[in-house]
Amino acid sequence: MYSCLKLCKKCAIVTERYNDGKCKPCVRAKNNRWAAKNRESINKKHRQWNAENAEAKRATNARYRAKNQKLINERRKAKRALDPSIEKNKSAKRRSAKGVLPKDIVDKLLTSQNWKCRCCNGSLEDGYHLDHIVPISRGGTNTEDNVQLLLPQCNLQKYNLTFEEFLAKRRNNSLHVNVNDDINTVLGYPAC
Repeated sequence: MYSCLKLCKKCAIVTERYNDGKCKPCVRAKNNRWAAKNRESINKKHRQWNAENAEAKRATNARYRAKNQKLINERRKAKRALDPSIEKNKSAKRRSAKGVLPKDIVDKLLTSQNWKCRCCNGSLEDGYHLDHIVPISRGGTNTEDNVQLLLPQCNLQKYNLTFEEFLAKRRNNSLHVNVNDDINTVLGYPAC
């Protein structure tokens, strides 16, 4: 693309030009003014596109997260370092959750779950995460009936979804097909 430097009569400075001779900063400023004036219609079009392409967008986002997990983690660490209130708010939510878990909860869960992940039925021998079935951030409690053990990758993918929402998402998402089909999605436990 050809560009040249010329004096713009509108902004009175020497600027780069498009092929048609228009001043690049003036065109950008005009486009920004139009976007600011029409913000609602732009947002409406974006919301409509997002609704129509939700599955494709989720799949694209999942692929990006899988490919760039280290970069995402580094950005999160940097963000927490700049704003320590993020961690304070998270820990405050955890402390304000109702209920107290007993010290032997992990042993009880390992026994009751037969050392198997509630989500994918994988072995918990190499590691596990204690997960809240209904996340504390969504009103869950620190009680025995609201915790379970999951494999680390299952728990990290679950994020702040309820267990039922997570299983439904996993079943619908072609990227994650390893789901224990015997799970009663209402309770999150194997069907009897």
